[in-house]
Amino acid sequence: MRQDIIWWQLPMALSTCSGRDEGYKMVVRDRFEAGMRELVCFTQHLLEAEADPNAHEKIRERIEAASREMSAADDELGRQLKTVDSRTEELVVKKKSLQDEQEEKKENLKRLRIQLDSCRRSEREAREMLERANRQLGEMQAELQRQREEAERNRLTRDIGIGLMFIPFLGTIAVGRFNSLLAAKGPYCPDGWVGFLGKCYYFSETEGNWTYSQKNCSALGASLAVTDTFRDLVFMLRHKGLFEHWIGLRRDQEGQPWKWPNGTEFNNLFEIQGEGDCVYLNNNYARIVGCGLEKHWICSKRDGYTARKQNAL
Repeated sequence: MRQDIIWWQLPMALSTCSGRDEGYKMVVRDRFEAGMRELVCFTQHLLEAEADPNAHEKIRERIEAASREMSAADDELGRQLKTVDSRTEELVVKKKSLQDEQEEKKENLKRLRIQLDSCRRSEREAREMLERANRQLGEMQAELQRQREEAERNRLTRDIGIGLMFIPFLGTIAVGRFNSLLAAKGPYCPDGWVGFLGKCYYFSETEGNWTYSQKNCSALGASLAVTDTFRDLVFMLRHKGLFEHWIGLRRDQEGQPWKWPNGTEFNNLFEIQGEGDCVYLNNNYARIVGCGLEKHWICSKRDGYTARKQNAL
């Protein structure tokens, strides 16, 4: 039977061989061998059919030429097959290398994901620890502030108690002395004012901000209370009652020195706490607050005798 390919079609078959796989090479080789068998059969048929010896010679020459072409085609096919084998091996090696590289990248990706999960867990744990630490710090700061305030209250209470122990004794002496002075020199504090150690104090019944309170004291020939000694502070705390009262201590802004209305700088006679620029007296101690709040106030000035004595100098 005739095959699908004959010798003059071999160049086309060979041109399609490059780059094919091993199975395709086997098919091409089988067709090439089938073509050779067909060529032999065709030659025998011609020899039997043609009686002219010259014709036989021409046919033989054509067959030999065809055989040479077939041999050359076979050589070319061999070279092409070697090239295909070489390229196939290169591709196999490259494929193996790519597969190994892909596996390595997969392993690296897997390790990176594990590390990422570990880092995320560590981050969550660190964030939780930080939040706990912040809560504990806030609690500790609040407790420390509470203890400071309690210690300050206890200190002031103790100091006030000590001061109060001496007040009756000092008051007896002072009252006797001031009464004698009053008898000799006349009244030393206006009505509604309270005298103590050469000063007159006025405790307001109404409220106002710090500036308003200072203006009211100025209208009375005084200023918001100036505390020169700890006894003055104890006296004002004792007589002011339950209300909060402005005193004359203030500053222009944070970082500036504290001053009294007469321009004298505060000598840190007592501790003041809080936020703001003006000072008032609480139940047991002095506090800092904004100057715009409304509170009662305390005015102070020299009593009449002290003023006359200083004016005479």
